[in-house]
Amino acid sequence: MMTKMKHILLFILLTWSFQLSSQEQQGQSNDERKEPFIRVYDANGKKIGKGNFSSITDSTLIFTSNQKLKAVLIEDIKSIKTKRSFGHLPLVLGTSGLVLGGIVGAASDQASSSSSGSGWALAPDYGIGFSIVGGSMVFGPGLALVGVLISASKKYETFEIDGDVNRLKSVINTIENEN
Repeated sequence: MMTKMKHILLFILLTWSFQLSSQEQQGQSNDERKEPFIRVYDANGKKIGKGNFSSITDSTLIFTSNQKLKAVLIEDIKSIKTKRSFGHLPLVLGTSGLVLGGIVGAASDQASSSSSGSGWALAPDYGIGFSIVGGSMVFGPGLALVGVLISASKKYETFEIDGDVNRLKSVINTIENEN
């Protein structure tokens, strides 16, 4: 029993370290600044672009989205919102929790190795499928709730631009100084 728990813990720690390592490789080094993430809206409130700020010309705002440069005419911009939407983090953490819970549920199932049934106290003799679903149902909503709490504590700002180049430059300077 104890060696199985050690294997589960080792697997979780390895998975976590791989995730952190890949984030470090994909992200910028500490010496390089990452440009702020912005969402751009038109006068109708429709999102016309999102991505990391790149530059401003006299008539366009340029940002990167999915490693591609995108340009939006400044005269079409009504407002800019900072950070990602409220639901982004709960969705990402909830999905991760479903997968992680399924893995933990499958790893904790002891039906094949003993006659006592499942490793879950509430699921004796229901098999590995129930353990996978049970783990997902615990971890998924739990991590989604953590995402909601974190998102609720973030400061999301909306800046009104109304097609004004000088106001846009001022807002971008403000956003960059906050990062």
